[in-house]
Amino acid sequence: SDHYCSVLSFLHKDSRISARVKKNGFIGSMVWDGYDDRFGSLKDIAKHVKLAKGDTIVTSSYSKIFPEGVPIGVIDLVNAKTGDNFQEVKVRLSVSFGSLTHVYIVGNLMKEEQVKLEEGQKDDR
Repeated sequence: SDHYCSVLSFLHKDSRISARVKKNGFIGSMVWDGYDDRFGSLKDIAKHVKLAKGDTIVTSSYSKIFPEGVPIGVIDLVNAKTGDNFQEVKVRLSVSFGSLTHVYIVGNLMKEEQVKLEEGQKDDR
């Protein structure tokens, strides 16, 4: 509204952010594992994707909440030897959520148009 808003911290079990590996464009989801507020996990990155410690993770263009290219963090650990088809990727977050005190609220000036477009796509199914 004009005077209030609701927020969901990245440090919430239901938070999921569409993310992209900056160097190669591969898309995954950033989540918090619930242990350390300095780290998050990048999910849904296939084992064949080449990743390295220090690779930058940014927001993707698939997010309705964040603009594309906002820094999320850098890869701290990559484990491709998991029991499924995806890598385990630990990301050191760019923001210290444990000591965060101020945030920016960004309004989407084209939200109404976006909602209408998305509703039209649902009708076409």
